[in-house]
Amino acid sequence: MHSDAHWDSSISDKPFAVPRKVLDHLKAAAYMSYYITMRDGVSIAVDCMLPSKRAAGMSVPAVFFQTRYMRGMRLRWPLKKFTNGRPIDPINFELKAALLAAGYAVVTIDVRGTGASYGQWRMPWAPAEREDSIEVIDWITKQSWSNGQVILSGVSYEATAALFTLSMHHPAIKGCLAQYPFWDLFNDIAMPGGIANRSFVREWDCFCKAMDSNDFMKLPGHSALPLKMLSKGCAPVVENSWSDNGKGGSSEGVTGAKELPSAVAAKPSYRQRRSQKAAAKAKLREALNEHNSWEPAEAGRVIRFTDQLDPFSGVLATQISACSVADKIASSGVPLALISGWLDQTAFSSIHAFYHAAKAPGSELVIGPWSHSGFLDNRVGHGVAGRRSKFNHLTHILAFFDRCCGRTSPPETVAALTNADASQEGTHGTGEPGVIAAASAVVGGEANGEAHANAGTTAAANAMLRTAAALSGASGANGRVASEDDSSSSSSGASGRAQKAELSNEATSVSSDAAENDSSPVHYYVMGPKPRWESAPSWPPPNLAPEPLTLSLGALDRCTAAGTSDGGAPVEVAEGVKGILREGTPDPVARRWRHNVELWKHPKGFTRYDAMIRLTRPIRYTHLRSCGHLTFVGAPLAVDMVVTGAPEVTLWVESSDNDADVFVYLEDEDPVTGKARYVTEGMFRASHRAECSAEGTPREGAHIEGAPFHSFLEAAAQPLTPGKAARMRFQLMPTAYRFAKDHRVRLAISGADAKHFHIDHKGPRTIWIHTGEDMDSCLRLPHAAA
Repeated sequence: MHSDAHWDSSISDKPFAVPRKVLDHLKAAAYMSYYITMRDGVSIAVDCMLPSKRAAGMSVPAVFFQTRYMRGMRLRWPLKKFTNGRPIDPINFELKAALLAAGYAVVTIDVRGTGASYGQWRMPWAPAEREDSIEVIDWITKQSWSNGQVILSGVSYEATAALFTLSMHHPAIKGCLAQYPFWDLFNDIAMPGGIANRSFVREWDCFCKAMDSNDFMKLPGHSALPLKMLSKGCAPVVENSWSDNGKGGSSEGVTGAKELPSAVAAKPSYRQRRSQKAAAKAKLREALNEHNSWEPAEAGRVIRFTDQLDPFSGVLATQISACSVADKIASSGVPLALISGWLDQTAFSSIHAFYHAAKAPGSELVIGPWSHSGFLDNRVGHGVAGRRSKFNHLTHILAFFDRCCGRTSPPETVAALTNADASQEGTHGTGEPGVIAAASAVVGGEANGEAHANAGTTAAANAMLRTAAALSGASGANGRVASEDDSSSSSSGASGRAQKAELSNEATSVSSDAAENDSSPVHYYVMGPKPRWESAPSWPPPNLAPEPLTLSLGALDRCTAAGTSDGGAPVEVAEGVKGILREGTPDPVARRWRHNVELWKHPKGFTRYDAMIRLTRPIRYTHLRSCGHLTFVGAPLAVDMVVTGAPEVTLWVESSDNDADVFVYLEDEDPVTGKARYVTEGMFRASHRAECSAEGTPREGAHIEGAPFHSFLEAAAQPLTPGKAARMRFQLMPTAYRFAKDHRVRLAISGADAKHFHIDHKGPRTIWIHTGEDMDSCLRLPHAAA
């Protein structure tokens, strides 16, 4: 029976680590690789692992992964000895180990045009990819070891691929787990608010090119050399070979593959193995030569509207967005589990997918204090740095899979995962998992200080890991940073003592005193002081106040004007003057707040956009008080306030030219230190401000009733008239955050984030935010009822 311990506040505060006896199932499993020929002649690379304790003739369910980031990487010596020479999946190796220990088969493919598969990757989640997945599921169900049940699973790209496969309604699919999926490709990641997400698209483009060419030296940043030293690259498909520690396997139903030798047959000789590996490497080279991949960076340079065709693939962003098949997913009747993090770009994706498509009984939504992939806890409390996640994802996932398949995992496996503790044998307690964790960290973009091999690892491995850590800027032995607050100001003695007290009472992402009913379909983590898990029967949670808290932007009565025009024109407020957020009536005086757009005016540190590729570095926004933003600060709160959902801003914006990009940051100002702590953000291009109904549009599934909806169509664009203010309304990214009593809500506004987003305009630009009278710019905060 599965435990609900992952919601329990009594769990150890050590990072969650998979026990060695569970990881050992990766080495003990029967491992086979094949090429499966698709309907159009393209060969797809497939890896299949069967649980080592599977009794002869016993059939098992399969968990199916579709990746474009290599289904397996070959480790160099001496690291490969820790995996019996087998390739590893640096993203999913812990989950795959748990699945094998629980008695599931694991099948992974390189989608066409990537890894060791042939063909071309013409676009993400192309229709051909979806059809390939159905053919592979057909093949799975024909295997002698298969019981006919298939679970779809994946993280990031894999998760979105799983959603598209689910929309195809294959009868063998019994469940789908989508972790950090992309739902609305345009607004969630590529063009949030209609502004090109340049930094992510560029880095993802480099990452994809490195993967598809099998050349890690093309990786961005400092990841290339460490990863080159750790890995030989993509694992080739060694056909007609097998590896199962003496147990037989089967390959029936595979086009071009021969039956594997039986358990009593002799293993291939040394000469035969060399011949097989040489042939496999030759095929890998052939496959790599066929790869001619879509270039995200090129698309990002030209696409500005949802109805604009990509020049390489000839498709619209909406056609490869999972929200376009929301109705098909909803009608599949298959339970859908969605996992995301408040500090990730996919939080909106998971919420919208749950709202529109998770209609089958047993579906669920979990949003924690995580960045992309869930590797790290971020912002779980004041003064608490990012660190390796403490949430027991694997126990939760296994419970979902077991419910979907109507089975029970072995009690010893569940017990081992439930009682896992980093202080015992686990990812950090033994040599081999530490090495694998280090490889995983480097693939994620930067090596984490927690991912080190122990003293028992050979000198060569230690040297490689030290090089990886040094080149990738790992932070300390425990992966923590000094502070995640504004580094531009120092704490007083009192604030330092307060921070230590908070750290000593630090909550973890495993805790939830409020999640009393674990059968609730929605669980979300409330960040900030006194962090905790909350549960709800639906999203939005029904415990929200009937009306959001509305805070109008304005000025103190004593605020002086830089200059006032005749004829009732608004008061001009000098740049640098701090405004206020007032509850109740708007500012009775019409004002306009000047902001000169300069490229340096953006938050410093390591942001949520940086963490989309570099998965193992903690998010840390710094210098929030010295960014040169327009700032508006509310009065001290009389009681705690838990903001839950997507804050909404209404702004009256004027520009010196025909458009304006507006970046809005919601922050928590500490009354003791005066520091501003990042909560969430949102951005929007003024020319996309026209609101319309989402009904009947391809992006209907990316909208919740009552929220503003923008089509981002070229025909709907409305350029600004210089010198004239226009109203724009948009949502910030969702969050669940507790503002403590006496703290202040702070809103910061900027006209650019040149570090992450493309600057379309040429020359200087000035924007003005209008407040007061008929131009009531305001912030609306959805919050839990008192």
